Order: sequence, then C-alpha cells, then structure tokens
Amino acid sequence: MRGEYWSSSSYTYPQIGEVQAYFANRWQPPETLNQPVEYHIWIDGDGSLKRFRPMNNQAQEVLAQTGMPSLGSSFVSPVADNRTLQLRVIFSTNGTVRTDLVTSSGR
Repeated sequence: MRGEYWSSSSYTYPQIGEVQAYFANRWQPPETLNQPVEYHIWIDGDGSLKRFRPMNNQAQEVLAQTGMPSLGSSFVSPVADNRTLQLRVIFSTNGTVRTDLVTSSGR
C-alpha cells in the first residue's frame, strides 16, 4: 500500500496535503514495525522543516525509513501569512500515512 495516504484535516492549509503526499511516497514500514509511529513536525512559513519530534521510542528507531527531510530544507510550498504549522504525522504498519493539523501560529 506504499504511497497511499489519508487525513482527517480540512486542508485549510494546502501544506497539510503536501506533507502527507511527501511522506506517503517515501514511507516504507520495516517488517519489524508492530505499531504506528508518530511525529510532530513544525513547518516554517517558507515551507521548510523547522523542527520535528518523535512521539514514541519506535518512532526514533525508524526515523530513516520515514524520509524525514533535513532541518531547514524546504519541502512544501510557503505557508500563507508566513505562519508556522505544527502537524501530527502518523506512519502506519501497512504503509499508510495520516497527517493532521495541531496548531498554526502567526509571526
């Protein structure tokens, strides 16, 4: 099911879908993964990865398989009004990726 993705977000920000598509095209769950892994990521106003945080131990262990971009690298379009988006990204054992908006903050 590689490349499949879904979200419960309303896509108020197109970057939510862009993040989801980015990871869905890269996520290859290891065979040893027995539960979903979750990260919180922060997208800067210029579309770059500002910060990320693994939310469980297994998330730290499989970080390389997620395709997480380097900090500071642009991987989605710029965010309207130069806002910072905090997203929750959940990588499942079956290859699907879920992306949800946690917060958006202005500068």
